[in-house]
Amino acid sequence: MVARDAGRQTSSVRAWYASRPYRLTAVGLFLLGSAAGALAIVGPSDGPRDVLTAFAGVGLFGALLLFFLRPSATSATDPVEEVYRAYAANADALARNVDLGERRVYAPTTYATEGFTAVALTVPTEERERVSIDRNRRPVFGTADHDDWSAITLYPTGAALFDAFEGMVVADLSTDPVELATQLADGLVLGLELVEAVEPDVDIETGTATIDVVDPRFGSLEQFDHPVASFLAVGFALSLDVPVTVETESDRVVCRWPSDEVGDD
Repeated sequence: MVARDAGRQTSSVRAWYASRPYRLTAVGLFLLGSAAGALAIVGPSDGPRDVLTAFAGVGLFGALLLFFLRPSATSATDPVEEVYRAYAANADALARNVDLGERRVYAPTTYATEGFTAVALTVPTEERERVSIDRNRRPVFGTADHDDWSAITLYPTGAALFDAFEGMVVADLSTDPVELATQLADGLVLGLELVEAVEPDVDIETGTATIDVVDPRFGSLEQFDHPVASFLAVGFALSLDVPVTVETESDRVVCRWPSDEVGDD
């Protein structure tokens, strides 16, 4: 079990850490809003433009809101959680609007966008044992494989969070799934402070990591692209260099990857 030891921190350090999720979330929302706005300008004039414009509005407004609101001024309402809920609701509506499935696949990409780790979230239409991902395909619409079945590809919340996390860590992230799970757990608890405690359990043979979470921020992990689940999936996908499928319960994240594609160190 990975957990915080608040008694070791001074009050000033605790205050600084308390405001960090607000700053990181504001940056992430600004980047998401800017990316959606740019895609709305240069993208096709039909259906996707309206959705992208809505994403841009939510992201940029949320970033401004978090920039000007201090944590001490929020009382019982957490503006960060409310802004995320708006993003998740929009993304969920987008997925339903084009009749996509429930599967969420996070895969490394060949392109880089400033402020985002090079991992994309693909939501395919069909439930398949394996999903063929085009690593060259940029968000937001297109096809995922040669059979031409529809999918959407998005910038995940975890890509912005992981980019910030990489700037905090000193040691390189491991390519061993067990060690990597511990490093990602530390990042959630001690670095980003998105959860109170985490207990990871990795089965290398089946390519499965089950992560039990205590008191996650932003509510239930079952929401679309929840920051906690997204951060874990991005971390596994990038470090293991494989697509990662995510399943969530209210307090548990299960990440699955093709074990035969992960080489031994």
